[in-house]
Amino acid sequence: MAEFDESLNSVRIKSFKLMDYKMGEIYMIGVHHRDSDVARKLEEVFDRVHPDLILNETSADFVEFERLNRECMAMVFASKNVSPVVVSSLLEKAALLGHELEASQSYATRCGIEQDFLNDQGRPLDEELIDYQKQCSDLADILTINPGFVNARFEAVVESVNSSLMNVSQFVIPNLGTPKEEEIFKLLDSDIADPAMNWERDAKMEATLRQARERLGDDANIVTVTGLAHLIRTKVLHTFYSRVLDLNPKRVFLLGSIVYEGETS
Repeated sequence: MAEFDESLNSVRIKSFKLMDYKMGEIYMIGVHHRDSDVARKLEEVFDRVHPDLILNETSADFVEFERLNRECMAMVFASKNVSPVVVSSLLEKAALLGHELEASQSYATRCGIEQDFLNDQGRPLDEELIDYQKQCSDLADILTINPGFVNARFEAVVESVNSSLMNVSQFVIPNLGTPKEEEIFKLLDSDIADPAMNWERDAKMEATLRQARERLGDDANIVTVTGLAHLIRTKVLHTFYSRVLDLNPKRVFLLGSIVYEGETS
């Protein structure tokens, strides 16, 4: 029997390394989209739970939108005569952030399993690309004056991510499955506290997961990879996790370390 991680002060939380492999499970993995170590953590989880399907919180259209963004960045930077060395450094650091999709697709290809998207955001809008082009232009102007801006900004992002992961680990994880879970996370994430927040994306993710379970059957292991906020249990059933409690999913949080929640209540 798996032991419990007593350092988290909750008998509901198991040490991930001691988690028992089972068939027919749904593992909901929560990540910080800007965690530079997310690829390594995901590999560890995938190797442990042997997924038949990985579903990521994004869409094929968004992936295409990001590709167009990178082309836009290269074009704008070239027109502004930004140093190729600076551009290379920027792209290298950007590749470390939000790396969960690449890690998921790489694992799926290597193991011959399915990987798909949880939600369909529609075709990217021309207005969004125009706005991104302006952002690139502004950034290019900054880089021509201060080439060290990239390193400073990246270090600030890493510091912010680490602080966020530590807060979730220290304050949210010990209270999973209690009313405090939602209350504490609201203090850490303004989006989940906003009553006007549109949770339509979560409804679409729910529909995709239910369709996958029906298609693959009860013996398949399904893994979803989303931002941490979508895994918080709320009184009003609007988050992804709250919508699928009847499927008895297991939550896995990729924080400073990997923690795994046992049976849902």
